[in-house]
Parts: sequence; structure tokens; C-alpha cells
Amino acid sequence: MRNRFGEVLIPSKYLKPKITPDNNVRTYWPERKARARVTSEVHKDIYLIQVPNLRESGYYAGVSALKAYFKQYQSELRVLCADPIMPFFEKNNELIHSNFGIDFNTFAHQGDFMRLGKYPEMKNVCDIVCDEITKYNPFYVGFSIIDGNIDATLYIAKYIKKQFPNINIIFGGKGVDVIRGGVMPGKKEGTLIYLYDFKKWDFVDYIVFGDGEVPFHKIIGQETKKNLHTKVPGLVYQYNNKWYGSREHQHHIDKTYSTEVKYFRMKHKRGELDIPTPDYSDFVDTPHYQKSYAQTVPIIMSRGCPFKCSFCSIPTVVPQFNHRRVDSVVEEFEQWWNRGHQSFFIHDSIINFNSVWLKEFCEKIITKKWKHLTWGGNMRLIKPMRDIDNMRLYSKAGFHTMITGMESASPKVLRHMKKYSNIQGMRDIFNNIREINNDSETRYPIRILLQLIIGYINESEEDFQMTMDFVEEYSDIIYEVTTCSLFLCWQPLVERWKNEGNWINFKNEVEWETEFSTLDERLERGNRIEKLFKKLGLKYNLYLREVISGDASHSSIVEGEHKIDKKILSEIINERN
Repeated sequence: MRNRFGEVLIPSKYLKPKITPDNNVRTYWPERKARARVTSEVHKDIYLIQVPNLRESGYYAGVSALKAYFKQYQSELRVLCADPIMPFFEKNNELIHSNFGIDFNTFAHQGDFMRLGKYPEMKNVCDIVCDEITKYNPFYVGFSIIDGNIDATLYIAKYIKKQFPNINIIFGGKGVDVIRGGVMPGKKEGTLIYLYDFKKWDFVDYIVFGDGEVPFHKIIGQETKKNLHTKVPGLVYQYNNKWYGSREHQHHIDKTYSTEVKYFRMKHKRGELDIPTPDYSDFVDTPHYQKSYAQTVPIIMSRGCPFKCSFCSIPTVVPQFNHRRVDSVVEEFEQWWNRGHQSFFIHDSIINFNSVWLKEFCEKIITKKWKHLTWGGNMRLIKPMRDIDNMRLYSKAGFHTMITGMESASPKVLRHMKKYSNIQGMRDIFNNIREINNDSETRYPIRILLQLIIGYINESEEDFQMTMDFVEEYSDIIYEVTTCSLFLCWQPLVERWKNEGNWINFKNEVEWETEFSTLDERLERGNRIEKLFKKLGLKYNLYLREVISGDASHSSIVEGEHKIDKKILSEIINERN
């Protein structure tokens, strides 16, 4: 069987004729040994799954976009998107905050994915997924890798491969770069450890880097894996117990880690990502989906981030930036609007990188005359926002919630972070928002959800006070401080700091000091700014995600009001060491 491109859809050696129950048309489906007796006559070529991040579950834009792409360009295939795991946690809600729930998505032990096998609940999760695979009998199982689900995904994939050795397992998504060989500080001072070594895994068939739609489509169309690296871009794969990659991806195999990475990018028109509107049809009737999307619908306008903030992993994980066609995004808004949804959240790393694109989007939204439409997401403080006419246009189009990583009010700190460092420019932006919010014609005031970093590697006491003063000055338009991170030093920044000729006493990402601060001083600054938040009546969250171990007794340190206690922090450090 060939598609419209003349490509073989499924390797002939795996095929046998079968009559499908729904349309009684003769077609072809993979033949393999099932883990258990197939309980349904329904078959799917591809089973796409996103293992949930329990704190941010429900946003299935990646797998839904992939399904839409197949529907448009390879409609002969049947594709099922699923998250069979989250209902298990909802049914057993106490597990989310247990040691198992924390370890399921933890960052503290990242890399040791087999640790999850110590929990009997993990077998329950894996069996749920395997039951679904037995039911639908797919030939390919594709996993979307995101922040927070990497280790759980690896464990489940290994479990699946053991039960269904003939199934082809494909990894994609923004988290695959970590699998490529991301590094973390080792337990001993000055050492590095590699989180993963995919070359040792026998349970993964393909890893796709970059935009996954075209590579996945090409994988499906190949009759054999032989010489696949010459035909499919953005691909690393396993064949006859050996790993291969296209020329630009051979370093994935030859080197455990490389900062010079090339990713596959889809062809663009006017720099726009030409993909169809995501297809959520497999989720709409599920209770979890309905609950997750009841208040606010998640939308993806773009992928990646073009900026290179020194503390952020996104430029490494998703180094290319693409945005969708304006008309495609507006069409998705309209589909949701027609279903009765009015509130939207843009899950992009940045909304306003291309001000021309954003202006066109807002103008088209305004022409729809949708009453009570609100949307928001991550905005970077940049020059076009200093123009109040631009900000008024965003507001008129329903822009309501602005998450912004201001991080600091010190030009020196911001310059080293590679952030927008024009403090007067930042004041102009905040003043614009204040003026718009005070305008009687404004339907909904713009809520600022501020993100801060306290204790950055070159933050002095004077720099810290600048941030304190700025927050107090604009507290009337700051709705919430969503994350106030007590800065934790990651290895690439340590190396940069040393290469710049600066002194640092580095033990691990928590215990370090420079001429600008010690651990005690950073903790003290955290306590001082917490007092300021309380005084101003601001909602806030002190953020120490990276040091959380798999111990539920320390879970309170990541959210809620608390004093940052060095004793608790030391306990966590000792556990990790």
C-alpha cells in the first residue's frame, strides 16, 4: 500500500490483509504477537502518547499537531492520541503528592530512570499503557518528551518494548535534547555527569530532533531501516544493534554531548510554521481533558525561543524558533470559541518576538468581535512594548495576562543574563500598562505575572535592592510573582563564569559562592523579599525546584508561604550527595 507520494506506508513483511469493522474496506495492518489477547477489533497504525507532568498535565498540543499533520498528508493512516496515565492519578489523587508522585516527575534524580521500578504503582501505570496498546494494536508508539516527563517516559518505553518487542518506539518533542546527553554537576566538586546514554538503550528505535512532523511521516513511508539516515532529516535511529544518524546528526552518536546541534526545521512560508490546526478529537470526550480545558484553553503559537538567556535551558533544548501561520492560529481560536470557550493561554516560550506577526494576529482577532475573549502568556520586555499604541492593540484584542521574566532590575545583572537591560525601557512598558489599566475604556486590565531571580551569580546587595525597589514601585499593577527563584547555578553558567576570569567556589548547584554572595546571603535575600511580598499583599511562589529530592516531606519548599530554612536545604543537599 502506497500513499499519495508513492511511498510504502508499512513494511511489507509485517503486513497481512484484514477487513476493518468500521468501513468494511480491505486494508493492511501490522501482524505481531500481542502481550495478551487482542480484546478489540479496532486497530491503529500509530499510538501517540504524552506521559503527564503531574503539575502541568493536560496540554497535548504536540501530539495533537502531529495527528493533524498525518490527517492532512497521510490520511490513509490511523492515528490515536492518548494520555491513559493521568486518569489513574486522578482516581488515586493521594499518589500525586506521595513520594511516588514526586519522583515520577522529579528533577533531582534525573537520569536514573530505573529508580521508578522500586514503586509498585509504576507497574500499575505501565500495565495501563500496555493494556491500551493491546487494545489498539499499533505498529508505532510515539512519545512526546517534555520537561518533567523524561524519566517516566523512558521507564514506560522500556517496559513496552519488553512486552511488545515488534513495536517501533519513537521519541520526539522538545525534551529529546536532554536524552542526547545533557549534563549536570556531579556529586564531586568540579565534575560532570552525563544524564543519559541512549546508545545503551535497546528499547528505542528512533529519536527525532527538531520539528517532528516531516521526519515521522518519512519514517512511516520507508520499507526498511537500512540507509534511513540518508532519507530522513533530524533522525537518529537504531538498526541491527547499531546507531545511525544523518550527516548533520552523526555527532549525536560520536559524542555524548555537543553544544553545536543541528535540528530539522520544517519548510516555512514567510518564516511561519506551516502545520495544520492541532486535532484534539481523541481527547475532547475524556473527563480529564474536559476538566483541564474547562476554564482556559492552551494554545501553541510558536515553538522554541530565539533568545539565549544564560540561565535558561530552552535555547539548548529547542534552539530553533518558528511561529505558525496567523490564519492557522486564528482558526484554532475560532474553533474553540464556537465550542463556548472564551479564555486562552498561550504556552509559547515567547509571544512577542515578531511584533509584525503579533500585530497582524491582534488585528484579525479584533475583526472577529468576540466579546469577553481573553488570552495571555509569556511576553519578553522588549522595545516594541514601549510604544503604547502597540500595547493598546494587544489589550483591545483581549490580551489580559502577561507573564514576564523581568528577573532583576539591575542593568549589570540583566546584561550578564543576556536579558533586556534598559531599565528606563522597562519602566516605560510598566507605565504603559498602568495607563491602559486606568483607562475607563479598557475591558480587562492587563495582569502582570512577574518572574524574578534572586541571587544571580553576579548580583550584589545593591543589585538586589534595585529589584526590591522596582517591585514596590509597580506593586499596583503586579498581580502575582509567579516564581521568585533563589538562583541555583547550573554547570554551563559556572564554566562561562570561570572562562570570563571570575572566581567561584563551587561545590554543587546550591552550595557556591562568588565575590557577590554566599549561600547564607542568598537565603537571607529570599527571606527579605518574601517579607516585601507579604507587605504589598502580592501572591508569590518561592521556587527551588531543582533541589527537590524524591521525598514528600520536603515538597512544601516549592510552593506556598514558608521561611526558607538553611537546615531543610542542607538536608536536601546531604540526601543528594
